Amino acid sequence: MKNIHNDYRCSCKKLLLKGFIFVGEIEIKCRFCKKTSVIKGVHAKLDCPNYYIFVTDSDGKILKSTNSALETTGYSAEEIKTKYVHDIITDIKDHMYEKIKNHLENTITRSLVFKGLQKLKNGTVSEVQVGVRSFKSQLDDQELFIFDIDQNIPKKLEKLDAKKL
Repeated sequence: MKNIHNDYRCSCKKLLLKGFIFVGEIEIKCRFCKKTSVIKGVHAKLDCPNYYIFVTDSDGKILKSTNSALETTGYSAEEIKTKYVHDIITDIKDHMYEKIKNHLENTITRSLVFKGLQKLKNGTVSEVQVGVRSFKSQLDDQELFIFDIDQNIPKKLEKLDAKKL
């Protein structure tokens, strides 16, 4: 499985860091030009009202989420960690994670995008765009999924069809 990482570069174009930062921000001083740069994690960059992210294990158990995920779904940080992504995106069934993983491994883009149904804590159901990517954690070699959910969906986006996976 492909490792997802980014190259973070200084304004002088020298490599500062190669990796994936989900939460927080770090300051790095360039060894060449001595300029200090602040690198923000994906969590900080994508925390907006109509868009949220879950990082899950290979069974769909939610490990991390953005603040906007908590605000949108109505769950607290403690509650969300007891949930699986299929508790919120109801089109995904608990038996589909292996099929999703195999699909992602066999596509060039290593991503899957579909129209799904989001069920909030208060019971409200609405259509959303769901994007899924998979990667292996470089810390413990654990297989993880990133689910990004966008409430602004294109009209031509298709529903998830397990038979096509």
